[in-house]
Amino acid sequence: MFPLKATLTAALVFVALTDVAMAQFIEMLGDRLDSGGATGPMEVAGAGWEQFSNVKEMAAIVANLLIVLALASLFAFHPTRLKNRRKLKDLVIPRLFALYAIIGMSAGFLVINHGYIIGFVFFGIGALMRFRSSMDNDSDTVEVILVTVLGLTVGLGLPMVAIFIALIGWVVVWIGGRTTGYELALKGQSIEEVKQGLADVEKILAEIDGRMIRSHLTSTKLSMEILMVVRSQIREGDLAQLIRAGVGDELAFKLSS
Repeated sequence: MFPLKATLTAALVFVALTDVAMAQFIEMLGDRLDSGGATGPMEVAGAGWEQFSNVKEMAAIVANLLIVLALASLFAFHPTRLKNRRKLKDLVIPRLFALYAIIGMSAGFLVINHGYIIGFVFFGIGALMRFRSSMDNDSDTVEVILVTVLGLTVGLGLPMVAIFIALIGWVVVWIGGRTTGYELALKGQSIEEVKQGLADVEKILAEIDGRMIRSHLTSTKLSMEILMVVRSQIREGDLAQLIRAGVGDELAFKLSS
């Protein structure tokens, strides 16, 4: 354990250095604001609907969005990640990666093209939404952050940027929302009964264009855990009825989404 005197001395030195660094940062920020930024005048407000006449910026925002989606997909659909999908939350990872990538790209694009001070606004919005939001669903949280970014972008007079971000975000949400993930737990009186239940569930999924992601048999508990996806048009209640009709009354099951 460090001596008390040495610990207090180190703490005082740290505080002093922090104060000096903060003072230098504030002074540098003030100088840049007064001089119009390090790389030229800082344009926080955009040109409104005249933005659509800027073909170069339109091409840049579209190219950046496509590039960032491609890069996010490399991680979202990594073979190791796909092989290790075990829970429902693993099924929404691709959509979360894509939407967060869009948000990050939006922040960088606006900071580079329309003023670095916007970056502070983005971080503030993200912190409020992530840590002060009452929503428990990760998908809802990222979508709320995204629409907040859209509102900020329109408010800055950048409707063209907002429209392209909204279009790409809409496509990501639509693709991710075409299927719904479910966890199904089967429990029977014997291993053979549980395995037969798995075969019945596979048959049901084939009939409704569903897909089994993973199944895990626990022999000691005579139970089977199944992770699967089905078309979003099929409601949970209807799916439960199909499973009950398919596996019969012998097996107990629990379906959750």
